[in-house]
Amino acid sequence: MQPSLETAQRADSAYEAALAPANVREAVIIGGGVAGLLAAHVACQHGFHRVTLLDRDLLGGKVEYETVHETAARRPGVPQLCHPHCLLMGGIKAFDKLLPGITKQLLDAGGTMLDLSQDCYNFDFGMDTGAARGPTDYKFICMSRRLLEQTLRERVVADNQGKLVIRGGARVAGLTWSKDGSSVTGVQLATGDTLAATLVIDASGRHSQLPLWLEEGKWGRPAVKKVDAQLCYTSRTVQLPEQPVHMKGDPQPSTGPEDRAGGCKHRGQSVVFELGRPGQRGGVVGPIEGNRAIVLLYGYGGDKPPMDEEGFMQYAAAFPTPDKAVYRVLSASKPVSPIIRYAGLKTALRCYHEMAMPLGLLVVGDSVMELDPLLGQGMTVAAIGSLVLAAALGEAFPACTSGAAGKAQHSMTHSEALRQLAGSFQKKWFEAVSVAWDIHCAEDMRYPTAKVEGVSRPPRIVSYYFDLLQKAGLRDRLVRAEMYKVVSMVKPPSALFGPAMAWSAAKEAAREAWALATGLVTRA
Repeated sequence: MQPSLETAQRADSAYEAALAPANVREAVIIGGGVAGLLAAHVACQHGFHRVTLLDRDLLGGKVEYETVHETAARRPGVPQLCHPHCLLMGGIKAFDKLLPGITKQLLDAGGTMLDLSQDCYNFDFGMDTGAARGPTDYKFICMSRRLLEQTLRERVVADNQGKLVIRGGARVAGLTWSKDGSSVTGVQLATGDTLAATLVIDASGRHSQLPLWLEEGKWGRPAVKKVDAQLCYTSRTVQLPEQPVHMKGDPQPSTGPEDRAGGCKHRGQSVVFELGRPGQRGGVVGPIEGNRAIVLLYGYGGDKPPMDEEGFMQYAAAFPTPDKAVYRVLSASKPVSPIIRYAGLKTALRCYHEMAMPLGLLVVGDSVMELDPLLGQGMTVAAIGSLVLAAALGEAFPACTSGAAGKAQHSMTHSEALRQLAGSFQKKWFEAVSVAWDIHCAEDMRYPTAKVEGVSRPPRIVSYYFDLLQKAGLRDRLVRAEMYKVVSMVKPPSALFGPAMAWSAAKEAAREAWALATGLVTRA
């Protein structure tokens, strides 16, 4: 039986008393989302005796009695909570490396393992995956953000009793500094209280105040790069009908006991990606626990999906797709939530890896890199970045030997460890997840109305090549699976340029050239 949050959050007084103050390493984590929870776990497991996680929102809440929208009302700091979430293959691997068995816990709690092709209907570039659907080796998990955070939080708390304290409703107002301003020594709360720390990790997300706090500490702000495609989307949760809404290429129903955990045998509602490229509108159906789904409608370039009932349905019905997949799911399902809008989304990078950083401060997650949520890479980036954090802390703060010799060794290496982290961590973090940044920039810059700051547009030939691969992936599920292994950082970008992938792109180019030559299509 897992301990309650209240029990786990009480520090073990006997454990604290046994530690001399000089030997206690304390960490403060700002932000209780996915990146913050993983950072707290990593700190507890790699040399820190006390870890305090602070979040401005009230945390907790049980799936059994709290709806997604009730959770969202309690957590305004996570505005994307009501919208679809998935954990990509790279994120699954990283989660299980950090917390062995956590993906099984997510599935047991109601998440669903899905196959990229067999369980997904895709419409993009004017064609669908229907006839090409079938099993692949690429799996991902769909679930609500509420289920993910609750399951993750309970596991992190259970694994770190006696070390971890979680404080909800605690807003951080700034940093505290050493006398010479070279080191961060803790945080100041909005109440005026301060918390001392050996290390502060900012995981507060898109609305991080760290650039301001660094400027106040005379360190200056990081340079910011942006691609703003003016994305806006609206979502609502629906109760799906007992029989799934049929999509072209759906496999035959199966009711085996291994359906949910096995992935390949899932026979519930297919995930739907009805994308409008080269247009600016689209929709997604993401199944979640309880035979429900979150239906999302999006628009780029200032196109805002309506929030009224009639307008929401009409927007979905107007997609230029023959199957009207999203609209059919909406029509067959029962709304169980209001319509929620999420706007002001952009792809942005705060370049901490390019600036000098004070000792005792690290930055992770959306506090560094904001990503267009439609590609679903955010949680995978958080998990892979946490592996980088684990390696860095393990190297900087190796386990101390007991006795006086161990104490002396610790006192000699303490400042060196902080200096090593300050000098290298942000570079290593960005290097590990930079492919996500490149993918998002390239995708968002395809829209002519995108506002770009500090980012170079990719060469047209590169964009054309990637479009050819995406079209080829609609015809060949194995091509699509290989592409998503790069998207989820399982494979490096070089995998997209191997002989098999290049041949697939060449065949697609030849097909397009033939269609143009014979008048089957006209050039846009």
